[in-house]
Amino acid sequence: MKTVLITGGSGRLGKWLVEEFRKDSNYTVLSPTHQELDVTDSTRTFEFIRDSGKIDIVIHLAAAVAPVKCEIENEWAWDTTVRG
Repeated sequence: MKTVLITGGSGRLGKWLVEEFRKDSNYTVLSPTHQELDVTDSTRTFEFIRDSGKIDIVIHLAAAVAPVKCEIENEWAWDTTVRG
């Protein structure tokens, strides 16, 4: 059994991918909401990973998807989409 962590699991691609992994009994899926895991908070992200036990696969799909906000808040967009 492998454990997969999917960030951005509430987005279009994330929802689909979570469902696909859940169909396969070889995987345990962790897909925290933004409230459960803010990927821009590196300390909390590392704690989440540590506290979750062994994670075999990480798929980072969390992204900033508000174009106007991304233009205004470049650092937030970068932190969420790239650094996260």
